[in-house]
Amino acid sequence: KELKRGEIPTVEHVQDVVEKVLIEDGHAKTAKAYILYRKQHQDMREIGGLLKDIDVVDDYLSMLDWKVSENSNMAYSLQGLNVYATESIISHYWLNKIYPPEIGEAHTKGEYHIHDLGTLGAYTYFGKESIIVKNRDTLLLTSFQKLYETLEDEEILLSKTDDAYAKYPIGLEVLDVNGWTPIQRVVKKAKRKSMRFLKNESGRSVIVTEDHPMVMGTELFKKAREVRKDDDKLFTADLKNLLKNEQLFFKEHLFIAQELYDKGLRDFWIEGMPLEEYETYSHDMKINGIVSTSNNADALPNKIPLTKNLGYFIGFYLAEGWMEPHRICIKQKDSNENQEIIHRITQAANELGCRVYTKKDEGYITARIANSTLVEYLFKFIFNAEGISKEKCLPFEILTYNIQFIEGLIAGILDGDGSLTTSKTTLSIRTSSRTMLEQLAIVWCRYNTDIPRKTNHSAIPTFRCRFQDNV
Repeated sequence: KELKRGEIPTVEHVQDVVEKVLIEDGHAKTAKAYILYRKQHQDMREIGGLLKDIDVVDDYLSMLDWKVSENSNMAYSLQGLNVYATESIISHYWLNKIYPPEIGEAHTKGEYHIHDLGTLGAYTYFGKESIIVKNRDTLLLTSFQKLYETLEDEEILLSKTDDAYAKYPIGLEVLDVNGWTPIQRVVKKAKRKSMRFLKNESGRSVIVTEDHPMVMGTELFKKAREVRKDDDKLFTADLKNLLKNEQLFFKEHLFIAQELYDKGLRDFWIEGMPLEEYETYSHDMKINGIVSTSNNADALPNKIPLTKNLGYFIGFYLAEGWMEPHRICIKQKDSNENQEIIHRITQAANELGCRVYTKKDEGYITARIANSTLVEYLFKFIFNAEGISKEKCLPFEILTYNIQFIEGLIAGILDGDGSLTTSKTTLSIRTSSRTMLEQLAIVWCRYNTDIPRKTNHSAIPTFRCRFQDNV
């Protein structure tokens, strides 16, 4: 329909049609492979054409290109010719592969000039840094590392030397200073450069490679290594404004079977039947039944209310608990305050139908919550609570859970890792998990509510909150 009468379709036209049909007919995996194939061959054609273009050398020798004199650090020489040819290729890469098409086109037309395009700096974030993304319209607060690990797309080797791999997701967007930005590729690589830790006055911090461009203001950037403590101010995005059109803090309950199914898991039992057998009777995953890891395992209700008690259970586990096969464990000094905490955790576990065993030994009280379904499904796959202390993080979908659950979760973390200063105006949370630290800061910034006081969880009239790495 896009061709004029009598016009012969080009190879690109035919490939566009093939790509469109593959996507519309639901062949997502094949479509992704085809798109990647087209992109790789386009790259090879463009780079090959650039390398064969002898005008690059002629322009330098004739000094016809203004870019010959742009580099004030390189004199007109044979070495200068080599640098000039290299920068021409890198500049082409920036304009066609990194910057959005409209920016590259504007620079080429002379509408504005982008300086230093000849320098290719592959700057990156530390893997533990937190980001807000939409993956197929599901809002997630996760880390770069966790995002890469949870993407189900095929992993492709980019460079053996850099130990670099990439995934090409469909329907992934990341929230940045200008709103939602579509992501075509997510890369993980070995750390080859020095990293810099930067923190602004509001307490938000970030770890990036030293050449990472830091936003200082509107269209104002500085490399991380050039930012000075007393002279520069880092720009902080307005999360409330950026998320104002998103549905937040609304989920009142979860259906375990539906959550597992949406995450690609099929190895579970529902209503005493393996999933495959259950699906011969019904495809409804949102039922008031039971879910388990096997026919002989302890079951959980399929419908789980996101209560304040459950939030507290998750929060205190993140601060003080550990995971063993088939059970969750928490150990505290035997005091009246900690007995109250164990009682609240026991209450939350009982609400889920889990057995809790407690014992006192040598001045300590230990609680064990035994339920393999709780451990394998609710904690690991749904609440993302698996791992050692440095790997722990908030549930990725925390921004969609209701306020009562979030208040309970924050209270649990405070009771485990929090402390109140003698002035009673500052709450500190110390944790060895970089990701959870930044997730808490983001939730706090967006939620912006009074912080519950330790143990009795009443509101503190005036306060400051300090998040600290326990390293």
